[in-house]
Amino acid sequence: MQLPEDALEKLTYIFDECRDYITLIKHDYTYELVNDSYCRAMEKKRDDILGRTVAQVWGENRFHNNIKHHLDRCLTGEEIEYLDTFMFGPFERHMQVTIKPYYGGPNKEVSHVLVFTRDVTRLTEIESRLNHYEFRDATTGLINRRSFDIIIEKEIEEASRAGRASLRGVLFISLHGFNKVNQTYGHHIGDLLLENTALRIKQCLVPTDYLFRFDGTNLAVVLTDIARPSDAAEITETIQEAISVPYHHPDMDLTVSSNIGVSIYPDDGGSGNELIQHATSACTEAESQGYPFLMYNRSLHDKAIARIELVSDLGRAFDSSQFEVHYHPIVNVSGHIVGAEALIRWNHPTRGMLLPGHFIGLAEENGLVGLIDRWVLYNVTRQLAAWRNRNLFVSVNLSADEFASPHLAEIVSGALRGAGNLDPRRLKLEITESQCMRDPDAAVEQMKRLAKLSVDLWVDDFGTGYSSLSYLKRLPAPIMKLDRIFVHELVENPEDVVYVANILNSVRSRGKEVVVEGVESEDQHRILQRIGCNAIQGYFFSRPLPAARFTQLLDSGRPLPI
Repeated sequence: MQLPEDALEKLTYIFDECRDYITLIKHDYTYELVNDSYCRAMEKKRDDILGRTVAQVWGENRFHNNIKHHLDRCLTGEEIEYLDTFMFGPFERHMQVTIKPYYGGPNKEVSHVLVFTRDVTRLTEIESRLNHYEFRDATTGLINRRSFDIIIEKEIEEASRAGRASLRGVLFISLHGFNKVNQTYGHHIGDLLLENTALRIKQCLVPTDYLFRFDGTNLAVVLTDIARPSDAAEITETIQEAISVPYHHPDMDLTVSSNIGVSIYPDDGGSGNELIQHATSACTEAESQGYPFLMYNRSLHDKAIARIELVSDLGRAFDSSQFEVHYHPIVNVSGHIVGAEALIRWNHPTRGMLLPGHFIGLAEENGLVGLIDRWVLYNVTRQLAAWRNRNLFVSVNLSADEFASPHLAEIVSGALRGAGNLDPRRLKLEITESQCMRDPDAAVEQMKRLAKLSVDLWVDDFGTGYSSLSYLKRLPAPIMKLDRIFVHELVENPEDVVYVANILNSVRSRGKEVVVEGVESEDQHRILQRIGCNAIQGYFFSRPLPAARFTQLLDSGRPLPI
């Protein structure tokens, strides 16, 4: 139907006076119609837009990354509506975009897209301010209980997608002492005290954690970066220490106390309501029983407390001379001692003799493993000096951090000098096969630096990693320690005997030797003798022994086992 000329003029007037930005875009993404509002916003004349493509007007990156896929969907007949942010001249605008298909083809197919764009910047700013007040506490500036409900569910959803190993912690913090402050100094001082307490807690958290004002003088925390439940306990202890530091007020010190309950996702609940309920319950129980904090799961709580105490004890173990070196004999084919592996033990004052598995992981997490490595190194070199008249070597295990240290050669050289210029050939260093494979090139360079000192580096746990026998030729390591898993079924499984024999031959063909670990029976020993194993270690011969008892074994001169 043909419109009368005056009606067309009215329609054009309405089109151009509309505050919404209206454009008609063809299949080839060129502009066919634009209204005055759009031209003003773009700060362009109509003739500078019509006939040009959307990419030419908005830029290739913006077009392909943010606009094109919406137009393509609409050209298939779909109506699109979305919110986005656009730069109109120097101004950033929040826009509500509606894209409708225009059926102008000869067979009523989609020939264009009609785009209506409304500036909602002002509405967005008002909504943002309203949201700020809706989701934040006015006194402390913290996000509030309503925010907690939203955020905890988001974190649970993310954790559930990540799998069972992804944990979240919820802390319910009950603060005490504010009634007295409010009555004595006024509510404005109480509010300042609450605000500063919140700041102290924030300083104990990582940026991805959340702190909420839950209600009254109760706060809540969501921990998003914990590897194990005991991490939550350690953070909780840090928070309590921060809260308890007195505030200095004229003529008086103000002290805030607290009780904290802790729950862990997913062990203590699968929803936000369950987690905060259980954390609250643990907090109430902590207060009634006089505990500073409690985890909802008492078994986890006891384990976490034990872990925290062990970390604290570990820091004091050096000063109290609680560490010992035990020596595990390495014997030749006839059972005579040719060397030993140095193994650290912690003679804990209440827990007794602890093996490395109980504390080396903690030492690594707390930056103490390097100190332990060096303590063992210096003790072993001094002991080797005391055994100077014996043809004996001792191997020392290195942690990944210590092996990667650019100062390792200097440290080893210092230990040798400190032991009276000990013959470096008597000291061996061990790293695991997996350590070698983390950065093979760096491992080779480190071995070369140690080789200049005439200190051999051995590869421990050989066969458990991903290295190939061809790779071994590159490693300047003369000894491979074959892992104990290859020995377990030697007696029961003849195929394992053939396999171990092949490994021995392959390693030797590359100019290296093998020490077999984990020998626990006479039958295993006999099989290894038969296939030509020259160096063996295991409980069949002896358990690791303190230096004095190991010296007695040496003095006896008898083959092991005795």
